[in-house]
Amino acid sequence: MFREFFGRGSGSPGSREVLIWHCRPLLVIDQDGLIAFAGDADVEFTREVGDAVRGHAKSEVASPEGWFPEMDVLSEIVPPNDFRLGRRDGKIVFGRDAEGFEFTWYIDGQATQMLRDLDSPQEEPEVEVSPEA
Repeated sequence: MFREFFGRGSGSPGSREVLIWHCRPLLVIDQDGLIAFAGDADVEFTREVGDAVRGHAKSEVASPEGWFPEMDVLSEIVPPNDFRLGRRDGKIVFGRDAEGFEFTWYIDGQATQMLRDLDSPQEEPEVEVSPEA
């Protein structure tokens, strides 16, 4: 799972804790369902005071176009891990950037699985057509 290392918050009430997420990989999907970023990245996450989930996340690595993924994290999903299926820990976070665009970030095992799913061809179900009598 992503690792929350190097916490820099002072621990005093009202302080904002800063964590570094080591995302191996990070997959960012925009509100249109398109890949905005895919690759390994360290993300600086500043947690909101008194909230375990909400905060501000900014990648320290840019996309090939020079865009740095950044958003206010509003919610997250941490799916259960199943080692029997060979899945790594990970999580999915949802948020909005400064311009109001929504993004979904897939981190670590969740990103790996999503990239596999996007890479594999989708089979069209066979439809049987009954002959008209």
